[in-house]
Formats: sequence, structure tokens, C-alpha cells
Amino acid sequence: MKTVYNSHVLKMKDVRLDRDQAQVSETLRSCRGESVIVRLRHRAGTLEVKGTSPNLVERLRQEKVDPALPVDLEIITRRPSQLIDPPLKEVAHENHEDRNDFNTLQWNGDRGTGEVVSGSLRHTPMFFRENGMNVDLIDLYRGQSLFLVLNGASLATFDWSQLQQPGILTFGINNGAHNFRPNLWTSVDDPSRFMASIWKDPTMTKFIPMSHFQKPIWDTERNDFSKTLVREFPNVVGYRRNEAFVPEKWLLEDTINWGNHSKRGGGRSVMLAALRIAHLLGFRKVYLLGCDFYMDEKAHYWFPEQRSANAISNNLNSYSLMRGYFQKLQPKFLEAGFEVFNCNPQSKLEAFPFVGLNDALGAAKIDLSPTTDGMYVDRHREARRKQEEKDRAKAKPLEAKGGRRTPAGKRNMTERPRTAPPKPLPLNQPNGLLLEHLLASVESATLSPDPFFHIRLQNVFPEPLYREMLALLPEDRHYNELQHRDAMQSDGHSARLKFDFSARELADLDPRRRKLWSEVRSALMDRRLETAMRTALGPALESRFGAKKENILLRPIPTLIRDLSGYRIGVHTDIFQKAITSQFYLPEDDSRPELGTTFCRRDDDGKPSPSMTLPFLPRTGYAFVVTKDSLHEVRRLDLDDRPRNSLMLTYYLKVV
Repeated sequence: MKTVYNSHVLKMKDVRLDRDQAQVSETLRSCRGESVIVRLRHRAGTLEVKGTSPNLVERLRQEKVDPALPVDLEIITRRPSQLIDPPLKEVAHENHEDRNDFNTLQWNGDRGTGEVVSGSLRHTPMFFRENGMNVDLIDLYRGQSLFLVLNGASLATFDWSQLQQPGILTFGINNGAHNFRPNLWTSVDDPSRFMASIWKDPTMTKFIPMSHFQKPIWDTERNDFSKTLVREFPNVVGYRRNEAFVPEKWLLEDTINWGNHSKRGGGRSVMLAALRIAHLLGFRKVYLLGCDFYMDEKAHYWFPEQRSANAISNNLNSYSLMRGYFQKLQPKFLEAGFEVFNCNPQSKLEAFPFVGLNDALGAAKIDLSPTTDGMYVDRHREARRKQEEKDRAKAKPLEAKGGRRTPAGKRNMTERPRTAPPKPLPLNQPNGLLLEHLLASVESATLSPDPFFHIRLQNVFPEPLYREMLALLPEDRHYNELQHRDAMQSDGHSARLKFDFSARELADLDPRRRKLWSEVRSALMDRRLETAMRTALGPALESRFGAKKENILLRPIPTLIRDLSGYRIGVHTDIFQKAITSQFYLPEDDSRPELGTTFCRRDDDGKPSPSMTLPFLPRTGYAFVVTKDSLHEVRRLDLDDRPRNSLMLTYYLKVV
């Protein structure tokens, strides 16, 4: 049996043609085959447009489709294998694609996927089997960390057992993988340069240029080329190269760049290919090991290999060119959320920040200390049982004071639950000292009605404790993404992270962080702080709910927030399930006051306009009652802005 692709279907969601027309048009131009059909789904139904019209927007306007409304598109390419007219000619191409790789892809199997496209609207096929079939590995390791071993002489005395820990993923290049076995491996040179042990190892995923599939390796026992071709070895994946370095599109190209062709000044390296592959696989933090960027007559590689004086000179020249490449790539990496760190403090490559190996390993490895005892239980059944109990409890009318009964599911804002209040925190303990500062800050605040009722908070935390809180903020991996349309980065990840103080999240922290943030949570959840907030914001609470402030049932929810580059949120009031919103700023210094929240007022025509920005300063904050007038916004964080850390304390309405 032979599988043959008759059509290729590309699906795109939430396309706004007034905004995305250029990208859609570029994709249409690159989809070549027997015919191309655009199928559009919108509110009024489904519309099909045949052919690659250069002005799709105008065509859709004729069909009464509003280009400002989001639609779903399908681009269907019929018989894409008709793409290439045989045979391909060996000609120079302005983008310097490696034609050997391209020819191999097109002529293996049934001409592969038959698709050559570009643009960032979708994942272009990037990885292939020897028969040209596409292997979808994009984002296979989404958000993970990777240790890239670059074979410098500085690794001569390296303790390789450090990389053999749970959660540590390694990527090797060239012959370094003969003595240390990485999880992933790549090369760009002829396969005969690399040890047979690498090719034979099925545990190692090997990424190679497409044209190498048809080549033999070197048989050291026979001292001759092997009879076995690369395509016959296990776990080998192909990719296509190009030799035209353009930093602006380096992360988006549909081939993998490894430097410049000699006609463009030269300078190529397998390190470039490895980093692009790492980004495609979804890694977002890469730690460089053995990245020396230096070679002399004594220091070659960490494994045995002779280098002539001419070879050393060529390598040094390549290092010089590569330093320039990476200086240009680093801003693009940061913009895409792709972080590269150098673990060699003596490295001659300074484009990437240094990080200690122990810190890198600590952030990436997985803790195996929890026991497996008790894991084989039916948690879904237990969850259903608890939910059924809650449903039965809600179904019973609640007995109110004086014999009055409240219908099920209705809010009773005049009664408190019959549970005993939590035991008060002793103020001579660390969390009690924090609570004391919080209480003093809230109790000394003045209620302001302009532009809506709010209080501004000063001296929220004790100075020594504040510095400890900043030093022990959880790492990004302990936060979850908060999905919001205004808070998305270009790579599809959220620009706002949140830490909810759940038992699981606290348990994942190291002991020192767990102790501190558990104490902070206890202080924020204390009933006395809630009482202080009620008192400070009492007039606004009673105005909104028409009830005495003491009788409004509230539920405190603390959250650590981390806003990243690209975060913004437009003018909004907050959802009305919230009664009180409070935020305590956590900046390292007072250098960026403009990053604070901006309060807005409604103009006479009902439109919001900025009134004032509460400066983003250490140990300060604010609180307000959520109403139809509590309009506020946050400006976009620029690429050079540090993460915006804060501590939210939200009082939700409690439903009984």
C-alpha cells in the first residue's frame, strides 16, 4: 500500500482580513498545485473562492463579508505534487537554498508533501523522513529547557553525570556525541566525518540535511565507506538548509539557515542549525555548554581531534563572523521569547548572558522526591462524589436567622457562614509583622472619589521582608499562563503569568520560598485585613450593594502576577463577581513609575479617558470597589522592560 496526498489543507482561525491581508496573500502565492481554493467560514455561513485572487479582501467585500470581523479560513491546494516540473536544474538562487537538500526532498517517495511555503501564519513542514514524508515535530518540547553541548576544550574535565538527571534534555553536535550521548544531535558536514556509534544509536534523534540520507558513513573497521547509507540508520530526521543569513527572518524561514554562502561573505556553523532546530522543537531556554569560541594549537575540542594551523585560523575567523551573527539575532530571540544563556564564564561569545550551570540545572531538573504511594486511585470518581455533595447541599434551603429561609442558589448578603473565624495571626511572627504593615497601610489610607472610589497604599511591606520577597519570587516555571486576548505574545504564549498559591503550587517551591509565600498567603487571607478593607472602602461598598458593609460576604483570593514583554490591557472595569480589587506593586526600584495602573474617567460622551497613573513604586499599591465606573488600563510593556511583578488581592463575592 502506498499513501498519496491528493490535497493539502491549511486552516487558520480568527483571521481579520483588514489586518492580516498581506500574510494571507503571501501564503496564497506560495501554495502551488493543480488548483487552490479558499473556503471561508463567517457569521453568515460558508463561502468558497477559487483561485488565488491578488485582492482577496475586495472579492470578499463583493460577497458582503466585513473584513474587520474575525473569520476562519481554509486554503485547499489540490494535487500539490504537481508543484515541480522535472528535472530541477542546478542554478543559483537568491535565497541560497541548498539545492541538494531540495532535490532530495522532491524526488524521494512521491515528491514528499509537495509544499514549499513561507510566512508565520502556520507551521511549514520542516522535518522529513528519507522518503520525503513530513514529520511534525514543531513544538514537541514546548516551553522546555535544553542544554546544547558545543564541544569546546573547556569541557575536557566536565562531569557529564550532571546532565544525566531527570528533566535534563541535551543536544549534541558532531563527534562530541561519541563519548557523551545526548538526546538530540545534528550535523551539517558530510556523514563520513562522524563516528558510526552516533549513527547506530537508536536512542538519539539525529537531525541531518536532506541530501545526506543517500550517503554512506565511514566504516573505521574496514577503513572504507560503509555499505549502509544514512537513511538506513535509526531515528534520523532530515531538514533543508539555506546559506543566506538574514536576521529579520531567521526564526521564520521555511528552511534552516546555517550562515552565509561564500558569495555572501562566508561564515557557516552547525551551531546556527542547532539553535534553529531547538526553537522549532519548542524549546524556549537554551543553555550553551562548551561554547568557548576560541581555539589555539593546544586547545581544540574536548575530545581527541587534530587541527592544522590553517584549520585553527579558519575556525577563529568563523568565530568572529558568528559573534556578529549572534549580536544581530539576540534582539530577535528576546522578542520571540527564545532565551539563550552561556554557561562558560570564559567564553569569547558575549551576545548571550552568562548563567551558572548549577542554576541552569536546578531550574530544569525534575524532582523525584514525592512518593508514588496512593497514586492508583480513581480521582475522577472522588471529584464527582464531592461535587454531588455540594449539589445536594445547594439544593437544600438555607435556614436563616429568625426562621427565615432563603431559596437555593440565591445570594444571601446579610448573613455570614456558620464556620468559626480563622485563628488570628500572632503579630510577633514574620507573617504577623507583614499583616501589621498591611493593616497600618490600609487603615491610614484616605478614600478618594476621583475618578472613582479608591485608596492608595504606602509602606505596604516591611523593607527587609520586601527585599526577601523580591529575592524569592518564584521562577517562571512555577507560574501558569493567564489567557487573555490583550495579553498574548507573538509566539502565541501569554504575556501574563499567575501564581495562585494553591497547595500544589506551594509544594513545588523549594523550602525557603514555600515558607515565605505560605506566610504571605496567610497574612493576605487574614480576616482582620478584610475588615480593614471593608472599613476603608465602606461607602463605596454600601453604595454598590445597598447593604451594610459588614453584611457583604466576601472571599479573598491572593495571586502573584508577572507581566512580560508585550503585555497590555485596555480600559475595563473588572468583572462584577469581584467586590474589591487591590494590587501591591513589587518593582526592584523606582526607575519605571510609568508602568503603574492608569485610572480613567468617563467623559460627558461616555467615552473613557486617562485620569491618573498610580506610579509603579516599591512597597506601594491601591484598592478600589469594582463598579461600572472603575475603569482602568495598563500600558504595553516594551521589549526592554523588565517583568512587571505584583501581588493581587481580590475579594470576590461569596455565594451561599
